[in-house]
This record gives sequence, structure tokens and C-alpha cells, in this order.
Amino acid sequence: MQTDHGSARVFVSYSRKDAEFTDELVISLQSHGFDVVFDREDLFPGEQFEPRLHNLISESDTTVVVMSPNWVASEWCRNEYQIAQNLGRRLLPLLIAPVNLADMPGVIAKLQFIAFHGAGRSFARGMADLVTALRTDISWVREQTRLQGRAEEWENAKRSPALLLRGEALDQAKAWIAEPPPDHVSVLPGVADFIAASDEGATQQQRQKLKRRVWFGALSGLALIGTLGSVILSLQLRNAQLEDDVQIAESAKDAVVQLAVFDETREAVSDLPVVPAPDSIAQPPTTRVDPDAVVEEQAPDAPPSPTLAPEFPEPLGPEPTAETQLVASLNNPNKATRLAAGADVATAVRSKDNSQILDALVTAIEPPIVNGLTSIGRFNTLYMLNVHGDWHDSRWSRRLRAALQRIVTETSVGPQTRDCIDKLRAKLDGSENVANVCGKISNYGLDPYN
Repeated sequence: MQTDHGSARVFVSYSRKDAEFTDELVISLQSHGFDVVFDREDLFPGEQFEPRLHNLISESDTTVVVMSPNWVASEWCRNEYQIAQNLGRRLLPLLIAPVNLADMPGVIAKLQFIAFHGAGRSFARGMADLVTALRTDISWVREQTRLQGRAEEWENAKRSPALLLRGEALDQAKAWIAEPPPDHVSVLPGVADFIAASDEGATQQQRQKLKRRVWFGALSGLALIGTLGSVILSLQLRNAQLEDDVQIAESAKDAVVQLAVFDETREAVSDLPVVPAPDSIAQPPTTRVDPDAVVEEQAPDAPPSPTLAPEFPEPLGPEPTAETQLVASLNNPNKATRLAAGADVATAVRSKDNSQILDALVTAIEPPIVNGLTSIGRFNTLYMLNVHGDWHDSRWSRRLRAALQRIVTETSVGPQTRDCIDKLRAKLDGSENVANVCGKISNYGLDPYN
């Protein structure tokens, strides 16, 4: 499968004794458009080495091993290889000097080497073979790298359902895992478990939605039936009352006729008492029914008025994302928790897909969240914003500039926090060569207040 390599990330494992060859290799890879990371360039001063090294390898799509007797003799190089193998990263070994196969790790010894020395070989030929290998199946490899990052977040959050794949993201992951993996690479168990759990979670969610629809439809139907019953009863009572009014009117009419006949014979019958004229006869009152009042009265045997169907509770707001929870930990009262969060946030900010963590950081210094931050949490958040260097003309520029102005005008800030704000403003204005640290703190995540 030949695909465009895009900005594929490569981690280079090498011995410091082979630094001269490695420097030339890195320059050549970067000239071909690859994003190359290795320990000398991509570790912050003073940060813990092993966790950062693990993150560098985890964020890379392929680990290139500069194989030589020096690499075989280095315990640290073997440690890098073991991390890459445990993470399921693709391994591409380069042979730059003769090495005994028996001295190599078992997995590497079975792989196809890219030779940079020997008869008919040269640096240029080896480089051409390496670029071709890196560009082969890179889409599949890079997708596994991305999914493994999501799977690790899910595991670290104790398999929170909120972090499972949904919708189109789940469909894409299922299509990806259905493809046959490239040579020397396999689907990691953690990734497969994550996709399977996401699929099961989506199935359960659909079942719950269907069940809610059924219940809601049934309750709505009952409510409608009750309403129709009430209307029918009202109409029946109104019809019965109208029939009574007609009968009363007919009776009154008969009485008037009878009295009129009696009056015509009054002169012929002298001994009969005088009967008042019909005009003076009091007419029986005609009962008028107030249609609106009929509904309030019910016959003794009428069924009770139906009750309305209960409503479902309003859905809760969106659950916090992993990024917003991580940024919130920068304000944790426990210092160890803050320091650990600082290292994780800095790693996320420096990653290729950093839009969600940057949005979480900018949101944290806007109302109402910033109003709940301690001075330590506010400084740590501003410091992490400074880890990112390219704010000029970004989609967050206007929000970030307004938030900084609000902090300055509405909050009393110390000199270290002020330094972070000034550096962010300089970056927003497009100033170059602005340091990605602030507050005179050289190691990210450190609190200036304790």
C-alpha cells in the first residue's frame, strides 16, 4: 500500500558514538518532509528522561534503529527498542557497520535491514531505500498511533465511557481494523479492545435511545387517550344539557297554548274564575348552559380526569473532556498532581494534534473558569499557554488577547504571572524569538509560589 507520507513522525534510536552519522541522517529525513524526533533535540532541560522518552516514541509512527556495534553495546538503546516494541511501533533497522546477528534483539534480527555500508552500498542508496520504506503503509501505521493514544487515555481514565469512540470516528476505526495490517506490524491488543468497547458502548446507547422512544411513545399515547376521553365526556354532558333545555321550552309552549284556549271561553262560562291573560303568565325560566362550566362538572359515575404523562429529565450538559480535566489539574491543591499534569499538558501542546488542549487552556483563563483559579493555577495555565509558540493569527488570537486584558484589569498579578502575560502578548503581536518559558521558571509545571 503506497500512500502519501504527509508529516509522518520518526523517532531515531542511536548510540551517541554514532552521532555524526545520525546528524546527517536526520537532516536528510527532514529534507524529505519527515518530522524527526530524537533525545538531544526533543527533551526539555531538567525534565524526567524516561517518561519523556516514552512519550516521544509513543507519538512517533516509526522507530528507526541506527544499528551498529555501539548500539548493541548500549543498554539505553536496547531500552528504547523495548519501549517501541511494547508500544507496537514499526521498527526499521539501518545497518551502518557489521554486527553479529546473535548480538541483536530477536525481533530486529528477523527484520529486513536497510544497508548503508558494504559492497555497492552508499549513504544515498540507503537513504532512498529508507524513504521508500517509511512511505509504505504509513496511513495504516499512523492511524494505529492515533488510536493507541486514545486507547491509553481511556485506560488511564479507568475506561470511562465518555472517552469511547462514537459516530463517524467509530465507523472509521472499524473500517481501519478490518484492513489487513502491513508486514512486521500487527494490531495492538489495547487498540482492538478500545474499538470493541466503543462498538459495544454505541450498541447499548442505541438500545437505550430505542427504549426511551418506546416509553415516551406509550406515555404520550396514554396522555392523548386521556385528553380525548375528557373532550368526549364534555361534549356528552353539553348535549344532555341542551336536550333538557329543549324539553323545558316545549313544556312552556304547551302551557301558554292551554291558557290561551281557556281565555277564549272565559266569556261563555260566567261562573268560572277569571284567569289572567297569557301575557301576565310568568314564563318558566329557560336554563342556559355555560359551555365552559360544563367541563368542570362531572356525573357521579364519571371516570377521574387523566393525569399527564411524566416528562423525562432534562439531559445533563456535556461531560468534561480529557483535555479540560487535565488542564483543571493544573489548579489541583496537591503539588505532585499539578507537576504531573504540567508534564502531560506540555506533551499534548507539543503534539501534532494539539487543538483540543489549546482550546482547553484558553477557555481556562476566560470567565467563569478563571474566577475559580488560585494564583498558582492561573500561573500554571498561563505558563502552559507559553509552551506553544505560534499564537499569531491563530483562531484563538482574539479570545486569548481579550482574556489576558481581563486578567490584567480585574486581577492583581505578581511579577512572574505578569512575565507570562507579556510573553503571550508578544507572541500574539507576531514577535519572533520569544522564549517558550516564562516567569523565570525553566522547567514546565513548577509552581513559583511553593
